[in-house]
Amino acid sequence: MKSEIAKQKIQFSEIDCFEDYQLIFNVNGKLEKVKVSEYDKPKISNGLDFYFEDKREIRKCKKMIKQIFKEIDLSSFNLKYKINRTLSFGYEKEIQLRDNTIY
Repeated sequence: MKSEIAKQKIQFSEIDCFEDYQLIFNVNGKLEKVKVSEYDKPKISNGLDFYFEDKREIRKCKKMIKQIFKEIDLSSFNLKYKINRTLSFGYEKEIQLRDNTIY
């Protein structure tokens, strides 16, 4: 993941994301959808200013995630089903890609 970000010349200082994102890949190995985890979605009850600021930040992060995964090809895995992964950004700019499936 870090090598792909470096290859696309995206600076880690540009990554200002703190939410967890659900990535859905189709059977061809391409990124199909990026969703924000339910507990990270902005709520109007936090105030209208914060709501729109969070929505703007999430939109920017989704766009960057789609850009990164546009170049990554998972077709070599010969997937039979769609796969879901969770992408998390830490406070120290660390990136975690994990599988939440219970086997």
